[in-house]
Amino acid sequence: YDFRLPMHYAEAKFVLDELDRFNVQPESILDFGSGAGGVFWAARQKWNHCLRDYSMVDPSELMSHFAMDIMRVCSSYI
Repeated sequence: YDFRLPMHYAEAKFVLDELDRFNVQPESILDFGSGAGGVFWAARQKWNHCLRDYSMVDPSELMSHFAMDIMRVCSSYI
């Protein structure tokens, strides 16, 4: 378990909320260095209505698999 995931989510949510000033409504996001996916969850919560494509890239194969496992489990509850 990546204990930093909640912290990364909170940081990402704060930054994404700052974009409200510019009325940003992205259709796609490229998250390079995505880790366990904190930014993914914050972006999904904020822009699920307009986000069509979200690409996550992480140099660690282990971290990429971990993020995919989290998404598989959590998506079934959403």
